[in-house]
Amino acid sequence: MIGKEEWYQLQRETKARHQRAFDEIKSLIAGLSLQNMERAGERHVEEKEKENQDGRIKRGWGHSTKFEFPRFDGKGLEG
Repeated sequence: MIGKEEWYQLQRETKARHQRAFDEIKSLIAGLSLQNMERAGERHVEEKEKENQDGRIKRGWGHSTKFEFPRFDGKGLEG
């Protein structure tokens, strides 16, 4: 059987081990998050490079597209 002081010492060591493991896990997660953000940025650049490979800029019909149609005033109708 262990004494009271030994038990407290064991508790402190266990807590310290858990804290080191937790700190390592946090560090690994931060590293993965950084890699993920870097990869996302690289994909954006790769998409832009593909977009401009043939010298043309390919764009969709973004929200800022304005269509201009001639106004119909009825002139030229027979009747």
